[in-house]
Amino acid sequence: MHTNPPESISLNKYISSARLGSFGWMVILVCVIAFSACKPKTPMEQAAYELNKIGFLSDLNYSKVQSWSGDTLLFKQYVLEACYQTLLDKYGINSFGQMVFAIDDSIAGDDIIQLKANTIDRINELNTTGILTKKEYDHLIATANERLIHPDMVWEVLIGYYQISQRNSPDKLMHLSNQLQDLRLLDADGLQRVSQQIKDEIITNAFEVITSSPNALLIDTSLYNNETDEQFIKSYLYAINKHFLIGEIGNLDVSMTESTVFSDEEFKQLEATVSYSSFGTKYRYKNTYYKRIKNFEGFYKVFNAELADQLNHSRLYLLHQTPTSNTPRPPTALLMLTKAQGEALFTSLSSQYYLRLSYEEFAKVSNTEIKEQLTQLKEIGLFDGIDEATYKKTLEEVTELHLSLADALLQFPNLTYQFDVELGNIENPYEELLQEFARISKGKFNPTQIKDGFDIDKGGTFEVSFVWDGKTYKVNLTVNNDWVDESFESYVNDVVVGNVTGYKFFYTPYEFFIFANDEQYHLLNKMGIFDWENY
Repeated sequence: MHTNPPESISLNKYISSARLGSFGWMVILVCVIAFSACKPKTPMEQAAYELNKIGFLSDLNYSKVQSWSGDTLLFKQYVLEACYQTLLDKYGINSFGQMVFAIDDSIAGDDIIQLKANTIDRINELNTTGILTKKEYDHLIATANERLIHPDMVWEVLIGYYQISQRNSPDKLMHLSNQLQDLRLLDADGLQRVSQQIKDEIITNAFEVITSSPNALLIDTSLYNNETDEQFIKSYLYAINKHFLIGEIGNLDVSMTESTVFSDEEFKQLEATVSYSSFGTKYRYKNTYYKRIKNFEGFYKVFNAELADQLNHSRLYLLHQTPTSNTPRPPTALLMLTKAQGEALFTSLSSQYYLRLSYEEFAKVSNTEIKEQLTQLKEIGLFDGIDEATYKKTLEEVTELHLSLADALLQFPNLTYQFDVELGNIENPYEELLQEFARISKGKFNPTQIKDGFDIDKGGTFEVSFVWDGKTYKVNLTVNNDWVDESFESYVNDVVVGNVTGYKFFYTPYEFFIFANDEQYHLLNKMGIFDWENY
């Protein structure tokens, strides 16, 4: 019988033992790696861990959070949103609006003092997790003391404050300041001053950066609460002219009438007309506003008409802040900008800072040119059918309002028909269309006995018929929900062209029809009324 030497047996046992030991160490190593993967590595991951431990973050949403990592601002936002989703899951809903109703129902009859105490307790408990900065904690406590907040609404307040603070971080504010210098809205001294105020936390948001420019005028409507509406509008216009030195404001007048379009006791809508003279030219502007809200800011546009007449390369722009719930209306500002400055700021302010900059028209020709264009159009018969007194009165009004040619044409009675391809009238829309076409046709198109078979519920095809000069016309059209069948315009024009030499209904980029002959069309086209490409 063959036997292995003792040392060989000892060696085999050693190798076998080593193999088993290697497997064991591998298991231990995997466990260590798994444990280290689960262990929070950063303060923000630790905060997520603590939020899960005390129930602010469900196991399901915590597992989603763990697929992310890093103590970054983006990771914090992800954690906040995951906690908010946990809250929505708790109520079995999927939107903030639904949660508001759910919470309103749940606190009916609750003791207000106890509810406020519970909210502050919730904030303090949240603070123990490390998720809050000192500013966020102070903001939550201050908000809870100022107004009644349900404990579960703390997340909504926190997320809103966090997002605003990130949009207005010092780095972003410095970037905006540099952009203002690039656009020549801040000089070198202004940039240095604003930069220091950002560092010292005197300037804390993008709106304050923008209004640091000498091209800006801050408008705080709360300063005029004791003035009547007329007094406020006058004060507003005087302040604008004093700051930007646009022209004279002679014989400034403000007249008020209640709007007939929409008005009720709670939101009474008024129409105000402002007029003034500047260097011998009269300017007038109409605007509607809600008396309760006192949104007078739009009256600045009267000055843009004067700037256009001066052939000035700048216009006034209105800068809005986004209002927040349960707070007074935030101040607005006016900026004097060139077209290039306005376009550059519009994109960055709306996308990065959630500020809204108005759109302003630069293509408007001077008031003298508008008068000349209207005179030329009158000479070739475009205003035939409008009596001379009405024409002169309307011409005076449109020149005082300093409108564009398209807007001026809209003011003349029975000249244009404003039309949207989405039908407002779904009872007899094509009958209404025919009647409106007849109204602007200077008596050349007179359809009668109109029958409109449109039925949005039935769908499919239908027939429209009418009688004109003893002849019956019929056309089959298609119901396209509440959109007009575009072939109808072509059909009517085919009928008109066959009976009225040279005239047609023309649709413009400004969403109105006008009835014109070939000569009138070519002149209107030359004046840019049919310039679809640059509209």
